[in-house]
Amino acid sequence: EKVNKEVVDRLHNVLRPFILRRLKRDVETQLPMKHEHVIYCRLSKRQRNLYEDFIASAETQATLASANFIGMLNVIMQLRKVCNHPDLFEGRPIVSSFDMEGIEMQLSSNICSILSPDPFCSVDLSGLGFLFTYLDCSMTSWESDEIQSIATPARLIEHSTTQNNLELIRPRFKHGKQCLATNIFEEIQKAIFEERLNEAKERASTIAWWNSLKCRKRPIYSTTLRKLVTVTHPVYDIQCCKENPVSYDYSTKLADIVLSPVERFQKMIDQVESFMFAIPAARAPSPVCWCSKSGTSVFIDLIYKERCSKTLLPLLTPLRPAIVRRQLYFPDRRLLQFDCGKLQQLAILLRRLKS
Repeated sequence: EKVNKEVVDRLHNVLRPFILRRLKRDVETQLPMKHEHVIYCRLSKRQRNLYEDFIASAETQATLASANFIGMLNVIMQLRKVCNHPDLFEGRPIVSSFDMEGIEMQLSSNICSILSPDPFCSVDLSGLGFLFTYLDCSMTSWESDEIQSIATPARLIEHSTTQNNLELIRPRFKHGKQCLATNIFEEIQKAIFEERLNEAKERASTIAWWNSLKCRKRPIYSTTLRKLVTVTHPVYDIQCCKENPVSYDYSTKLADIVLSPVERFQKMIDQVESFMFAIPAARAPSPVCWCSKSGTSVFIDLIYKERCSKTLLPLLTPLRPAIVRRQLYFPDRRLLQFDCGKLQQLAILLRRLKS
């Protein structure tokens, strides 16, 4: 084996130069004919602007006027970068807004309560029962009947309120000796007691009247009746049926034709990302106002705001890509071709070759 290996190695060393020389000599004749085409590529708009701005800059003009070889070579290299691709000379920046802190203002209670209704100048129509339709969307007929059946009687309210007030307003002074001054003092106390007792009775009767007035409220068209006579649009009916995965009332083809808002937005996400590009120069959150007096009509109730956020934020989740595009904009990858004249011409040649 050792002798055979030595013979094979010697044979390889003898034949290798002739094989390589043959390949070098014959490879050019075996290849197809070589053609060279000179194609002039127009500079893109961005390349043209960068080229003209760089030539017109004061630093470039000073370098050309100095006739320094190294400086002129540097200018040529920079222009070559612009001609090859503008990102080699100056990359596209990531556009974002200038974020600022929101304004925080303290308002006086007089300003916050200027729009509050005066109880002596306005009438509570809903409390008096003169608004007949505001209960139609929040109360059923069964609820109104149940409230009237368990309503506290007016006599019981007046009796319990009077008994509780008697213990508070009854005079507790006891005098061991009877005299003229004591009799006068007792008469004054008795008059005050009778006056307070009358006020307590009037207050109890007012409470009983308001309670009976609130318990007698009935909707004209209850929610039950509204549901019975409401005719939903067929499209909305399909949307409701699509939420039930085990329903056999419709076909999947019909469900695919009628798109929900979320599905429609998901199909349009490419258009949204393409056309959402305008970034505001600066932005700030909404001004925050606060007042030491609570319960003013100027501010929205915090509980109401939390409920609205809990209800609306899940609906805005599909719009998150569009919102992000208005906050932070990254350069589109398709601009890599459109910013360069050579790549545009290359794309045309490749399409022509493919066809």
